[in-house]
Amino acid sequence: MKKEREINVIDNVAGELIQRIKDGVYSIGDKLPTEKELCQMFEVSRSTLREAISIVRAKGYIETRHGSGSYVIAANVETKESVEEWFALRKSQLNDFFEVRCTVEVMNIRYAIMRRTDEDIERIKQIHNAFENAIMRGDAEKMSVLDEKFHMELARVSGNSLLIEMNRIIAKALRPYRRKSFGISENAIHALVPHGKIIQALEERDLGAGVQAVEEHIDGSLADIAAAAEKSGDERESSEVDVTK
Repeated sequence: MKKEREINVIDNVAGELIQRIKDGVYSIGDKLPTEKELCQMFEVSRSTLREAISIVRAKGYIETRHGSGSYVIAANVETKESVEEWFALRKSQLNDFFEVRCTVEVMNIRYAIMRRTDEDIERIKQIHNAFENAIMRGDAEKMSVLDEKFHMELARVSGNSLLIEMNRIIAKALRPYRRKSFGISENAIHALVPHGKIIQALEERDLGAGVQAVEEHIDGSLADIAAAAEKSGDERESSEVDVTK
């Protein structure tokens, strides 16, 4: 588990990068300085910088292109669209996406249970603990980064290079969803419990329990999407009634 001081340094570096983007130091389309240059600029380690970059990416300011670097894609990611409206507009698309995700995640857990080591489980537990700490702090951005990291680690443990690449594609597509989802406090709790069940299945090498935990996790995510979309519809109806009064 990371010490509080290390977490603060990561958050400070991420905040400074975002501020430079907002101030126009790095404009849309610009490539950020190299990892080595940024480490020297902020006087931090590579691991600290990579965590900070992950936060900036999760917030939607940059994208990382494999073998090329990180590029600025937005100078202001604020929007007036509510979380519920966002889910309502994308409910059908997200449902289709999660059907595919479920298939991939089930393959992840099957092979991960077969191939995991004690060291793998320890790394996944550390991510899980950090995720729980982010929930306690109410840090939605950090939750989204760690949730992606948790599922990417399961893919890595599967030992299947094609699965790992498929999960990278899924993770990139899911970033907007994760940022919005963890903006609703109860959704983080809904993710925490199945993550714990997945870890238990890995420890016990229980394939049936692992698959069940993954499927319950995906079903829970779909339920969260439906609840958010329904809330948006209720709010719109209430607003329309108020207008006629």
